Formats: sequence, structure tokens, C-alpha cells
Amino acid sequence: DLAQHPAMAPVMPWWNAGQMAIVHAVGSPATLSSTRSHFEAEEVWERCGTQQSTASGWIARHLSSSTDVSGNLAGISHDQRVWSAMQGYNKALAVSNIYNFDVYGYDDRSAARSLLQALHTGGGPIEGEGSDTLGAVATLDSIDFSSITPQNGASYPSNNSLARELQQVAQLIRANVGLRAVAVDLGGWDTHDDMGTPVAGQRMYDRISRLAVGIVPFLTDMGTDLNEVTLLVVSEFGRTINVNGNGGTDHGRGGVAFAFGGGINGGIYGGFPSVIEDGPEGDLTVLNDFRQVYAEILDRRLGNAANIPAILNGYNPGGAYLGLAQPS
Repeated sequence: DLAQHPAMAPVMPWWNAGQMAIVHAVGSPATLSSTRSHFEAEEVWERCGTQQSTASGWIARHLSSSTDVSGNLAGISHDQRVWSAMQGYNKALAVSNIYNFDVYGYDDRSAARSLLQALHTGGGPIEGEGSDTLGAVATLDSIDFSSITPQNGASYPSNNSLARELQQVAQLIRANVGLRAVAVDLGGWDTHDDMGTPVAGQRMYDRISRLAVGIVPFLTDMGTDLNEVTLLVVSEFGRTINVNGNGGTDHGRGGVAFAFGGGINGGIYGGFPSVIEDGPEGDLTVLNDFRQVYAEILDRRLGNAANIPAILNGYNPGGAYLGLAQPS
């Protein structure tokens, strides 16, 4: 039998509403990569190939090929760097805080913007990217974010970084700036020791709780707008089944992915091993290719089926989907 971790209890209303899908035993097939390095596996998931063979990210390739993308704020990494998944899209931005995204290092930032804008009027790639960035600065500066308040009784906890970032995502969606994709990160999952028991105050419980508590206000805030939003939660790989001598789990390959949204078919999807000890080194066997999840989202939620092989670096499921998403 499968069950939700008790720390995931806050998201149960969306499970009960049929707006939460779970894919277990999901990961990178050995034919693509059998790495157990977090850093290498993250690159595989974000680029759908190795860092050496694939220069751009899968979200970047989607944004570059989609007919439904315009403006300077279509793709954002909510961080101080552009995540690998968005590298290669020439308008991708790293925005760690939408409230103070600006040109810094000058006494008069407004004058500095005007001067820099004048310098970025050529047709070259550097001039173009500079102009796009300054355009995004101007757009964000023109928005009164204080007037875009949470809806449907949503309350974003100030002590949860994921919640704070997703609040800004919600505001960007409501500001109608042309946002199409956002990458948000929640770290702290490298649990080699002291995972603890499944009760509050224990390391793994509290980390899972931070994820669930961070997601809930965003889902609540979206309300019926969630019909136009898909929230995909993935990790580059899972943990081993049994704990090690330090009370932790080491690098495993099979993991879990979650999808939330009004266009998501609630339920559990994909194959699952009949004996969970049958994987390499005692971890969960990868039975569901992570690219199959991406492909279904690209087709049914993002309307970019024609470009799936190019976006996923040659992978084509041929319409053989898991069934977790509805056509947009």
C-alpha cells in the first residue's frame, strides 16, 4: 500500500479535489544516465541530457519554440542565477526578488537605466539581452505589487522561503506580464544522516512540511485561476530504501514527482516495482522516465507537442502518456 507522508497533510484538499497527481519510481533511465551524483543528475534532469552534450535547458527550448511567448518576463529563475533548465533562452532572467530588481551601483538608478538603455540599441546579442533586461526592470518597476494581494483567504507564512517566492510568482501571474515559466528551488534534501522519525521536529518531516506548507498558500491564492496553472514538483533522484548506519539514506535513482493544477488528473500514475528491494544498491527501480512526465505537460498543458523531440533532446514518447494531465 502507498500512503502520503504525514507532513504532506496540508496538500490533501487538492488530492481530494482531484488536482494532485503523483508519479512514483520516476527518474533518469540508465540509458540516459546512471549517475548517482546530485550535481550531474540535476544537469540531466534540467537539460534532458548531459551538461557536456546539451548546452540548453528543456524549459529554454520550450520557450524558444512556443508560439505563446512574448515580452521580457516569459521565463524567470527565482534565484540569483539562471537555472540550467532555462539556459539557452535569450530572455531568461534570474530574479531573486521582484520588488527590488533594478540596476545597482549608481547614485541615480533611473539615470543609469536611461544611459544603459541608450548603450544597448544595437542589433547584436549583447545589446539585445541588455535591452531585454532593462525592459524587464522597467516593467517590474511599473507594477504596484502592494495592490496585488492574496486571494481566497491565502496566507503566505513569512518564515517559509518557498512560500515567499511563490507569492511573488502569484503576483507576476496576476500582473499579466506574459509569464510562462518559473523555476523555484527548495534545497536541503541531501539526507545522508539523522533523517529522524515521521513526526514534527525531525529533520525529514520538517523538510517535507516546509514543501507542503510552502505550496498550499499558492494553490489557495490561485483559486479558479489554477485551471491555467500547472505546478510541477520534481527532484533529480530519490533516496535508498533502507537507512544507513547514520540514520540517513544515500543517493538513490528512483524518486517521486508531483503535479498540481486544475488541468491535472488526480491520482497515482506509472508503473511501480512489485518488490522495492529489486533496484540497484537497494533503491527504487526507475520504471517511469522523467521525460515522459515533461512530455505530457508540454503537450497537454503547454500546447507544444510538435516540438517535444527537440525540447527533450531527441526523446519522443509518441503520445504514450501516463494520463496525469488534461488537454489545455
